[in-house]
Amino acid sequence: MARSFTVTTSYTFSKSIDNASSDRGGSDVPPNTKNAAIERGVSDFDRTHILSASYIYEVPRITRLRFAGLLINGWQISGITRMNSGGAFDAVMSQDVAGIGGTQNQRPHLIAPVTYPKTVDEWFSVASFDRPASGTFGNLGCNTLRRPGIHRWDASLMKNFHFAEKAGRYLQFRAEFFNAPNHPSFTTVGTSLTTVAAGVDPTQNNFGAVTGTRDARVLQFALKLYF
Repeated sequence: MARSFTVTTSYTFSKSIDNASSDRGGSDVPPNTKNAAIERGVSDFDRTHILSASYIYEVPRITRLRFAGLLINGWQISGITRMNSGGAFDAVMSQDVAGIGGTQNQRPHLIAPVTYPKTVDEWFSVASFDRPASGTFGNLGCNTLRRPGIHRWDASLMKNFHFAEKAGRYLQFRAEFFNAPNHPSFTTVGTSLTTVAAGVDPTQNNFGAVTGTRDARVLQFALKLYF
């Protein structure tokens, strides 16, 4: 700690590639056994960037007045910040287009480069995908899309009220803020492409739309007596 402040940070840059992550469509068996190479892609658990930071700051004495100092002096601010890239996932077909007796791991055709509008209604460009011809598999590779990442800011405010006549006895007040800025943090995105003969029917499914979020801001307060 220097000048009443300390911070710890870590950053990870990584890439993991495999051909059978545990939750990839619920099966390690490729839908097209004649083209198993298309299952090679980034792992389900791959995160390109991970940044973590924690900090503690002891607010300097503001006043030397005894009674005012009991309320104003001695506060400590601390927090944890975490940011990481979103995980990889598949766009899949909701129908057995290839005619193999199940929809597991069947993916659509990629007809245009994928872009990321990153809106609630369209996280990725749904127009980049289309239904493969009946009896065929789509050309989309495995885990080519990315979910929303995490931007998490947790913070706390703490103060100890010491009793001068009793060494080691004090009252501690804590206020803790989880997701302090109340930043919306999305989780899941619609991955299943439902189609009709003419192509994508956006009224039938939530393909590409955000379908889940993490918790909004949570506050909690605590008062502890140490003796």
